[in-house]
Amino acid sequence: MNHLDFLDTAARLITIEDPTEADIRTAISRAYYALYHHVLSWWKSHADFPDYRDRGHVKIQMALFNAGIPDAKRFSVDMKALNTERRRADYELTLQFDLGSGRAILERGRDNIAAFDALDKNILEDGIKNYLRQTHQI
Repeated sequence: MNHLDFLDTAARLITIEDPTEADIRTAISRAYYALYHHVLSWWKSHADFPDYRDRGHVKIQMALFNAGIPDAKRFSVDMKALNTERRRADYELTLQFDLGSGRAILERGRDNIAAFDALDKNILEDGIKNYLRQTHQI
């Protein structure tokens, strides 16, 4: 499966006639997971990067934040914020999510994927390796 298919699923859920709140919440979750798996596929292409398994969401975001690259730091903050929205949509059932917020979060997911793609991956790899060495993770 292509991880970007999650964006298509999110868009479909947002654009159906009269989406339910469950549809909107699921779209938010899928938008985040499209982004996460996009980053994860790049991460896993580096054999010397650790396999964080279930802690990957936070650990990868921290590595991006601490890579010493301002654009990567901004990206990691945005990625964390989108993950927060995903967790709210998945677990905080007393909160209300409307169609506007679902559309906005889907667009943020798309924008974040584009922001990650725009990062210089050679510089990013070096910055992450430096962080991982400094923290004794590699």
